[in-house]
Formats: sequence, C-alpha cells, structure tokens
Amino acid sequence: MNAQPILTAVARALERVKLEAILIGNAAAALHGAPVTTIDLDFFIRRSPGNTRKLKVLADELEATILRPFYPISGLYRMRPANPC
Repeated sequence: MNAQPILTAVARALERVKLEAILIGNAAAALHGAPVTTIDLDFFIRRSPGNTRKLKVLADELEATILRPFYPISGLYRMRPANPC
C-alpha cells in the first residue's frame, strides 16, 4: 500500500485549516525509514480552544468524525473517516 496520497491529503487539509500538528507513532517512524507497518496516523497538537475548533474543521475537510473514546480520563481525540479504505 502506498500511503503517499493519504499523507498528502491530510497534510494539505492541515495546512488549509492552519492546524499545527506533529506526526508521531509508527507512521512517522516509517517516513524515517523504520521497517514498520501501520494504517493509522497519530498527531500531537497543542491543546487550546482555537486548535479544538481547527480540529473540527479538519474533520469536515476530511469527511471524518471526531470521537472521544477515553473521555474524561484522556485528552485523546480519534478522527475516523466516513469512508475508510
């Protein structure tokens, strides 16, 4: 599987909504040449009201839904595409 189209679409959407995010996890390791496989993208963002709004706009851009699976214990947000591959 070639993840370039997905990464490109996500990077462009992040740029459009002006959300600064750092790619972390196995996808980031794979981009640096690590022999790992993954089908998800993990990002770290600064927690702020503005970024929360941008995250919602990003979900709209990507036709995705935001879930809070571990609320209120965790600050984790999970974004799930409407039509996963």
